[in-house]
Amino acid sequence: MRKVLAFIIAPLIPAALLAILPILFSSLWPFNKTIYLLIVFGSMAVGYVAFFIIGLPLVYWLKNINRLTLSNLVIAGSIAGIVVILARSFNKYSAFHVLAKLE
Repeated sequence: MRKVLAFIIAPLIPAALLAILPILFSSLWPFNKTIYLLIVFGSMAVGYVAFFIIGLPLVYWLKNINRLTLSNLVIAGSIAGIVVILARSFNKYSAFHVLAKLE
């Protein structure tokens, strides 16, 4: 049950950070609400797709080679997350470029 709950919650973390951090750093709501929600929900969709394409195979691979420990899982997940962020950040429709144009 803990694994299933972790699988559901983990892809939501980047979208939650994307929703909270700009508000915390600027102390106000600096964005158009529609575009902002589109970016947050887009990040959630990318998070879940990346989890099913990269995350689940990584978990089962670590389990098959008997290396499924918390530290190995965190390291593998961090590397996979960096790969996904880098893949998303090099196009002109990434969240970084859209939010920068709104200011």
